[in-house]
Amino acid sequence: MPCYPAVVRLPSLSVLVPLALLACRAEPTSTAQASGASPRAILGARASASSCAPVPESDGVRGAFIGTRFGPFSLHERTASGAEAPLSTDALRRCDPGAPRLMVARLDAPWCAPCTASVDRYAAVLSSFGKSLVALDVVFSGVDNGPTRPEELTEWCAAYPRLPGHVTRADDAATADVLRFQHASPTVFLVELPSMRIVDVLANPTSDNVDGRIRRALSALSVSVPVPPPVVAPLVDGRFTPEDWAVLQGMRAGDGPPPDPTNAHADDPAAAELGRELFLDVGLGGGSVACVTCHAPDLAFSDGRATGRGAGTSEVNTLGLGPAAYNRWWFWDGRADSLWAQATSPLENPREMAGTRLGLAHRMVDRHRARYESVFGALPDLAQTDRFPASGKPGDPPYDGMLPDDKRAVSRVFVNAVKAIAAYERTLRPRRSRFDDYLGGDTEALTPRERDGMKVFLQGGCAICHGGPMLTDGAFHDIHMPSSSPTGPALRGRVDGVRALLASEFRADGPFSDAPDAGGRLGTLAPSAVLLGQVKTPSLRDLTRTAPFGHGGTFKTLEAAIGHYDQDDLTDTSVATAGVLDPAVVAFSPSAQDLDALIAFLSAVGGEPAARDR
Repeated sequence: MPCYPAVVRLPSLSVLVPLALLACRAEPTSTAQASGASPRAILGARASASSCAPVPESDGVRGAFIGTRFGPFSLHERTASGAEAPLSTDALRRCDPGAPRLMVARLDAPWCAPCTASVDRYAAVLSSFGKSLVALDVVFSGVDNGPTRPEELTEWCAAYPRLPGHVTRADDAATADVLRFQHASPTVFLVELPSMRIVDVLANPTSDNVDGRIRRALSALSVSVPVPPPVVAPLVDGRFTPEDWAVLQGMRAGDGPPPDPTNAHADDPAAAELGRELFLDVGLGGGSVACVTCHAPDLAFSDGRATGRGAGTSEVNTLGLGPAAYNRWWFWDGRADSLWAQATSPLENPREMAGTRLGLAHRMVDRHRARYESVFGALPDLAQTDRFPASGKPGDPPYDGMLPDDKRAVSRVFVNAVKAIAAYERTLRPRRSRFDDYLGGDTEALTPRERDGMKVFLQGGCAICHGGPMLTDGAFHDIHMPSSSPTGPALRGRVDGVRALLASEFRADGPFSDAPDAGGRLGTLAPSAVLLGQVKTPSLRDLTRTAPFGHGGTFKTLEAAIGHYDQDDLTDTSVATAGVLDPAVVAFSPSAQDLDALIAFLSAVGGEPAARDR
């Protein structure tokens, strides 16, 4: 395939360079045990490398484009013993006769749908070359798009045991930033080992293309490959490669949300019925706003506004609740780690429901006693107003002056109420779409134009972040999308969300959780600088009923939202931004025809009927 001009984005660098870019996909995950090279093998590699002529580290932009030096990068490798060992990419150099002359380095991320879908087919291609090359897999960010943790590399190795060679993670944020250079994930670098020069770059390639490009590179290095090339896999529905199809199959809607052990009543019908009543009750907060005020059923439980409007006005767009039970983190900044904890914040926020936990507890006694007690047992006796004032929350003198045991009793009623609301919200589902019917085998469920749009969706890199059953990676990215006020202040996003979550009394591992051990993932969470400006990838389910779009509700139409991914909009310096543009974000400027097809596809995903049925 010929080279095309592509804008390459590094943390503080934009240059126009030619890259050989291939836009395709791959196939589903598998599970088994971890694998990797031993420390002895690493030492052997260093001994071999010692005979190589030095390669200047400053020669070109590290890992940027064809002809420049790859690395050196500082990584951590998962070894056969299950431990981690440090590994420099220069330790993989070979100069002795008969040693491999080509390294195939692939950059992966657990939140990237094409990365995870293509692993097994990619690994099968590499295994066919035997010892003709050195394989390196680098997990360049964690599941939430923060720094990669050791346990995440362990999980990666267990999920994809067929990956050959060295399976590693980025050792530090600076290395990860450089390695995240790419036009579309996964990125595959072909590197001549003696010189550590990049000889080819493939962005999100098919396995067939990886095979062909490796053969071409080996031939250029005078390395013979006796294994015959594989037969090219046929397209599904005349459009989609096996990699494409695997990504799409990963988007099939599941049966129901994952369990929530931190809420013992998560799937209790009686709790859900109480939760429905509370969801509709304007008296639960300050007396004028209910949950349903900002989460209207006919708008997929969003509100149709740019930013939420309850007792006051929010600075962020209201997310629909259909996909909420499937989340890992809640809110745009991820400041809650359970569905029930998410419900605690609006109730006491003066700009949302403007309530207090004391006011809610009294409301339970006055309006919901029978149903509450049938689920959670007896309510405390709140009649003693000197002990239990009519209103108050932490920070208010009436509440702060209460006895510790009385505070705990009120907070327990408050938490039980939001757990009932969460039980109701777990019964909500995104609307089934014709996209689901198509993935289930009804090839006529989507029109030809919508299927063309699906191909644009894949080729444009949309599926990198919008994959999985809810069409979201559940991770956090800084995509420089404008806030509700484009000139500022910019949303600080995940970095403040982590701080709020770690300080919360309603954490999944906290005193009000029904399974504190289930919240163990918070142990390594920290508000690091790399999280600044990151916001959660929204689900594309129910898309057509949840406009306007973006965390600031900036875009009224799908066309406007897609237009943000044009290179000029991504790098627009007039828009207030809090962090650094995520290097994994793909610049995307479709033709008018492709844009029309893409909007048709997204509308089908969002639940719109086919044009012929309107």
